[in-house]
Amino acid sequence: MRTAMSRPRPDSAGTVAAYPRRAAASEHDIASQEALALRVAALLGRRFAPDFRPTRNRGEPPPYYVPDRSITSLARATKLGITRAADLFGGVTPHAFVASKSITHGVVDAQARVPQGWARSLAGALEEVVLRGFTAFTLEDACRAGERLLQEGAFRVKPADATAGRGQIVVRNA
Repeated sequence: MRTAMSRPRPDSAGTVAAYPRRAAASEHDIASQEALALRVAALLGRRFAPDFRPTRNRGEPPPYYVPDRSITSLARATKLGITRAADLFGGVTPHAFVASKSITHGVVDAQARVPQGWARSLAGALEEVVLRGFTAFTLEDACRAGERLLQEGAFRVKPADATAGRGQIVVRNA
């Protein structure tokens, strides 16, 4: 289920919620998500529900969600009352790695461990439009990938779910 801004369900409560949000979200990220939710509410002619929490709103129809990132579990989406693309401004993925930059790079070799649902062929289709690199799901695979990349010089290691350059390091030697 992927969507941009779809028409919300007609039987909803008429609210828009900036939810879910990372527990450690920065003030800037919170303000940005809420500003987007306010604009979406205005466009849809709905009320913005500040500080929305499902536990506080039991028994009410679910709002139109504006999450801070893709919802990475079909079970989580269902628990929130998201059953179709028109229930949120964003997307739902079946696995967390699908919502990250991990999918843009292949793994180091055929022996590399990958999670269920990983499409080994996707990286080949993207290699002309992304920087050279690898995705690793184990420390051993990351070390093999690093050794291969070091043959060409220094490279960056980035957490797959990080944004805005957070958590990156430059590796210059083994």
